[in-house]
Amino acid sequence: MKVVVKVGGQSAEKEDRRRHLARQIAGLSRAGHRVVVVHGGGKALTETLQRLGIKTEFHNGLRVTDAATRDVALMVLG
Repeated sequence: MKVVVKVGGQSAEKEDRRRHLARQIAGLSRAGHRVVVVHGGGKALTETLQRLGIKTEFHNGLRVTDAATRDVALMVLG
């Protein structure tokens, strides 16, 4: 089975969380899964939006992605 793991900023920034996540990913791999790890880039996106004067809006912890935010996200993540 292919498994995609999206790593959020807090999980990537704190060493204890990175180690825990790495152990979990290693376990999936040992179990025979094909694992793809991606990072959302939220911190870089937020910083770029701020520099461009685009307001970041969140709803229930999720970023609201309007057309302007989408375009900046494509630029930052590309």
